Amino acid sequence: MNNKPAYSISTSVNDNILTIVLTGEVTEDCDSQLQDDVMAIKKSMHYKNVLVDFRALKGRFGASESCSRFKEYPAFAYS
Repeated sequence: MNNKPAYSISTSVNDNILTIVLTGEVTEDCDSQLQDDVMAIKKSMHYKNVLVDFRALKGRFGASESCSRFKEYPAFAYS
């Protein structure tokens, strides 16, 4: 069993906007881990303006479901 995620996360900051870019493949087994990883980055970087780019992410979710999942982040994620 391979426990290494098949996705990668990169970050950059431009004009006080934290950009999180997700690439690779997400499966049902690692989708909650991906969400946790994105939340940990957002909380550790302390930026209010965050852009999550998941266009290159393949696998379990389509674009509309991915948008819905990120919109459902808890309210504290946006503070």
